[in-house]
Amino acid sequence: MADDNISTQFTDQAYAKQDTVCGRVSCQKIIKANEPQHYVAQQGRPDLPGHYVCHACYQRYLTKPGTTRRPQESNTLRAGTVLHHSTRSTPAAVPVNQPLNISAHPAFPLISQMVNESQRHGSHTPEGRVTPLPSVIPASVSHYNLQQGLSVAGPSGYTSAHLAYNQERERQSSLAYARSSRSSSSGQIPHYAQPMQTVDIIVTVCYEVINTNRPKTTSIKEGRTVSYDILPSDLINAAKEEIIAPLTKFAPKFPWDLSDTILREAKNWQDVSKRNPSIPYFNGRFLKTKPGRAKTAGVQEFARPTNPIDFQLVISRAQWLAYESHDLDEEDLDHTQPHWQVHTAASSAESLSAPRSLTKRKIPPSPPSPAAVPSTVARGKRRQRSPTPLSQSSMYSLLPSLPSQRAHNTIMSASALTQAQSTHEELDRFSEPIRNAMPSKDLVESFRALNRDQVRQGIFLGGQTSIAREKNKGSMHWIKKFINHARSYHALISYDVEDGFLGQGTFKTAHRASLQWISTRPSSGLASNFPASVQCHDIVLKRPYNDRTSSKKVVKRFNYTDESQKVHTEARALGWATSLMKFSYAYIDTFIAKSSDEPPFNIPRLRFVHCAVAQSEKPVDKPSNSGLTSSHRACYLLEELIDSANTSFIKYIHNADAVPLQDQDEDGYEIAVFLCFMQHLQYTHTHGLAYISDFQGAGNLLTDPQILTHPSLTKEIEVSEGPGGTLFGEGNVNTAFNVFVTQHICSHYCQWFNLEPLLPLDIAEDDVDNLVETV
Repeated sequence: MADDNISTQFTDQAYAKQDTVCGRVSCQKIIKANEPQHYVAQQGRPDLPGHYVCHACYQRYLTKPGTTRRPQESNTLRAGTVLHHSTRSTPAAVPVNQPLNISAHPAFPLISQMVNESQRHGSHTPEGRVTPLPSVIPASVSHYNLQQGLSVAGPSGYTSAHLAYNQERERQSSLAYARSSRSSSSGQIPHYAQPMQTVDIIVTVCYEVINTNRPKTTSIKEGRTVSYDILPSDLINAAKEEIIAPLTKFAPKFPWDLSDTILREAKNWQDVSKRNPSIPYFNGRFLKTKPGRAKTAGVQEFARPTNPIDFQLVISRAQWLAYESHDLDEEDLDHTQPHWQVHTAASSAESLSAPRSLTKRKIPPSPPSPAAVPSTVARGKRRQRSPTPLSQSSMYSLLPSLPSQRAHNTIMSASALTQAQSTHEELDRFSEPIRNAMPSKDLVESFRALNRDQVRQGIFLGGQTSIAREKNKGSMHWIKKFINHARSYHALISYDVEDGFLGQGTFKTAHRASLQWISTRPSSGLASNFPASVQCHDIVLKRPYNDRTSSKKVVKRFNYTDESQKVHTEARALGWATSLMKFSYAYIDTFIAKSSDEPPFNIPRLRFVHCAVAQSEKPVDKPSNSGLTSSHRACYLLEELIDSANTSFIKYIHNADAVPLQDQDEDGYEIAVFLCFMQHLQYTHTHGLAYISDFQGAGNLLTDPQILTHPSLTKEIEVSEGPGGTLFGEGNVNTAFNVFVTQHICSHYCQWFNLEPLLPLDIAEDDVDNLVETV
């Protein structure tokens, strides 16, 4: 190894220079000098140092999986594929009955040969080479034919396009003989042969906003052709007639009233109604000098503009707010008056997911004698940030400049005025189907079993049942179940892009951030653990990213519509996990209270972190170029910070497995066994419909759960909402649910709490057919 060969400069650390101890705690094998050694580090945590391990331990680390993604139709991905860098998939994650020897590429030469042969024989056209098409005539063509007095009927097999072409050909032919026509007895050019002077226009819908002279542009626009000599009043009516159809399609149940709308030309912002009503609107425009001899010098003729003329139909702010209010009421009639969001300026922020360590699947041996498990977590000292404070009266006029762009496609740290929507009170609402079935007199009577219909209804209320149909709506001011947008708070959030980066998971990125309440702080939820005397609180900021287009150096975000959908899905899964944990602990406490003996082991007291949904708004002085109607720029998931300074962050159970990821001698094994018992309890008392998976966290706090549900429920979502509908996001892997009964191994917890061994619980097809009607 003392050789001066240049290759040793890159392999110097591949072999031990002296006898060293394997860095894996449970191994402690002596790596002798000149034997291979391997450097390993925790994935997604560049801030933590790594260590050198022996070759056997290195091979063990290579088999530990991350979080499994649910397969997608647009980009087929097997449920067993591990998205983190792993050498193989776990056997349990391979889809059932899925052939593995299917060719990934179609035979393109064979397909091309078959198509060419079919076309040569005309077999692709059963009625001949030219197939008659329905002679549907557009309104514009019919109107033109009516003016010219021509018949609109055409030969069989020809469409309206052929008729329009024939009419234009006749008109051009008549123009060629215009001189002889003038010398005829009438002395006039036929009306249909006169050149048409038309102008193309595009009408875009926009609406008024406060504190700005320019309205907010929407994505609703239509184009049409009008006559060059059209009067201002006729132009306004034509624009309204053209735009009413897409407006009605955008909001079918809202009674749009366009009588008070204003039509303005986008280039000069001129009100069309203020022009002289007796003079054509385009009078004197689009003229050029006619070429010819001296006697025609100075004569101008119409030259049709090549680009359409842009107009904006401005809807009053009162009517647009009425539409948004109507949209909210239609979405959820159970909620009260919506909270109208003020168009304030804000900067985007990066977001997070908890760091995920390299883990593998292990089958637990017979449980050892239980060890004591700590019920509290030590909290280290947190670094405080001091963003610029804002007074309550000035927060509506805050207009900071947009942050600059970094080379790695992240946005610089900046104070952001966001609307933090606390979901703590709403998290308890996930438990409403459970609480409504339970009396609350005392602990002994705090648990009562639910029937399958109650569980099923609760799952559908908590699942992603209303996102898909709202995805394509321009305005995002709609209420989702269990997240009350009317109960909102304003806060100042700041973070550092580089220093605050915590990690990147399968679905989200994570940053450490600072939160300062501007409005009255909530009494519970995310603010419940913060001292009232402390101004700034450390939190975690999470934001989903598009892993299919992102690279290691560049993280690409979703547009606001898709990002908001994913953030709300994450918050909903976190809320349902909180409810299921309360449900499970209610069963445990009730069982212990009724039992004559104390359990011979400690019960770990775990909970999921509190969270909130935050929406960052766009500056009102910078109109959107994308045409989106939403005033929001980004959507984030805020969570309380898990302080892992004194306690390691551990992933206990993988979402594709039902066994602990730790060995018996590793930290967190006993908690993992307890969480496997919780899965057994949840599966049994939800009648085989749902349980929590992907357990991970530090101390007594858990985060980033996945809710796994019976495949029949996923099928019902697809029936009611189409192929794009999902239940609890992409981490809800059907193949993992199908093998849960065979993978789970009962422990001393299951035995002491009298849980029956798991048996497959099938749902009849009649139950599946009636599922939507029941809900």
